[in-house]
Amino acid sequence: MSSEKQRKAEFIAPSNILKAKVGSGGLSEDVLKRAQAILDTPDADFKPLALNYLNSIDETVAHALTFDNLGAVDEDTNEVLLNTILYPALELKSHGTMFQYPMISRAAGDFVRFLEFVKHLNSETLVVIKAYHKIMNMIATGSLPKYETPHGNQMCVELNHACTRYFEKHHK
Repeated sequence: MSSEKQRKAEFIAPSNILKAKVGSGGLSEDVLKRAQAILDTPDADFKPLALNYLNSIDETVAHALTFDNLGAVDEDTNEVLLNTILYPALELKSHGTMFQYPMISRAAGDFVRFLEFVKHLNSETLVVIKAYHKIMNMIATGSLPKYETPHGNQMCVELNHACTRYFEKHHK
């Protein structure tokens, strides 16, 4: 990969308003165990949320394809398109494991790293984006396991190799 990020997927730590209101201090072991039990057994269905984020990526790719010459798109439009793809990818990365879909988090994390270094959208960039989209869609819909498996891990490794080949070609 190129050593210079084109955009930064930045984590912004929220202010700790609750701590300011109630002060600091520990929680009892019982409270921690109950909270962990709730986290371990989420009752929310992640699939509709994941599909919504994936649909957003798909719509942006479709919009990018409407340009006659994607390589000639001005820098501002290019950044808007890339950031419009990056946002749902970040959401998938951050929510996947929390909702018991660690394989989506892994694929989305790799996808975010790819997008951070892309300088400009082109047809080859869209091929890689579509491949990540397809893998995450298959996980979200249950065609692939939501937990890490040797097969799923190998698919992520192969996508990373595709990214390496992309950057070797486009970032000399």
